[in-house]
Amino acid sequence: MLNIIFRVDSSNIIGTGHICRCLNLANSIENANIEFICKNFNNNSSNILKNKYKVHLIKSQNNINLNINTWLGESQFEDAKKTIEIIKNKNIDWLFIDHYNINKEWEDYLKPHVKKIFVIDDYTNRHHNCDILLNQQIENDKINIIPNTCKLLLGRKYILIKEKYLKISQEKQYPTKLKRINIFMGGGDPSNETLKIIKICYNLNNKLNNPFIFDIVVGSSNKNKEIIKKYCKNKKEFNFYYNIDFMEKLLLNTDLAIGACGGTSYERCIMKVPTLVICIAENQKTVLQKFIDNNTIKYLGTINDNYEKKLINNMLYFYNNINELKKMSENCFKFFNYNMLKDFKKNINYILYNNEISN
Repeated sequence: MLNIIFRVDSSNIIGTGHICRCLNLANSIENANIEFICKNFNNNSSNILKNKYKVHLIKSQNNINLNINTWLGESQFEDAKKTIEIIKNKNIDWLFIDHYNINKEWEDYLKPHVKKIFVIDDYTNRHHNCDILLNQQIENDKINIIPNTCKLLLGRKYILIKEKYLKISQEKQYPTKLKRINIFMGGGDPSNETLKIIKICYNLNNKLNNPFIFDIVVGSSNKNKEIIKKYCKNKKEFNFYYNIDFMEKLLLNTDLAIGACGGTSYERCIMKVPTLVICIAENQKTVLQKFIDNNTIKYLGTINDNYEKKLINNMLYFYNNINELKKMSENCFKFFNYNMLKDFKKNINYILYNNEISN
């Protein structure tokens, strides 16, 4: 049995994406003792891990902000010391790291205390000292800031998605009319774009005599959840969902989504759901362009742009041109489908137990 530790954080600033994809990965690993180490940041979502895994919460010295260099809440040395204190007697086979503020400096401290290090990163400009690097955003191996012995897991075949999506995606039909719209702006949404979008959609829906039904999804790290819930109350075309674990069931009946460009972009794509995307954080731009190039999304801008007109115009366009929405849905399937991921679980277990990439 493997002993595995995940080092990952979440908050209303960081969001929940790192936690969710680590949970998806952990659930794919067979015959292992798995624990998580997380910071106790405000509005963290470590609670979604506790039903299945032991979670060690460590205290932060400082507050964090939108600058990813603050996202440990202290220096890498201080965070590494706290991590070592937790794992020092556990004989760790694999240490998994998914964190935008951890790099080679932190990993150098931990290397003597674990057998292997597995890093998940969305960028290509951070130095790492690891045995395996997974980067689901790039398709080539032009990364030269890792050890020569490091193995690379790159591209869409290594997307860390819930297994349920693979099963249910095959039931998804292409849209025949624009009726149901999903709104999810990530697990944190610190600027409360969700409420702004709901108000825009509510006014448009009224003008059109309410042809749309909206599913509003709010993540566990969203500090504005009560405000959003209150606004949706008594609006029969708006369904409010908080911290759900069945997004795939909502997307099964969704014709169009409005969302951020985080990890949920892949979930929407495998469910053949086109998306009107608003970029809510700088790091999301790492995944944006390939979705634009493959015409699976329409990009409306960042939270600093006045995206209201673009949002309304695109909703009206797809309402009146359902064949164009269907084409985008077909593009989602071409870009990212079941066949790309069906062997992921088998592959990841082979890699962890044999320390080599399966053919």
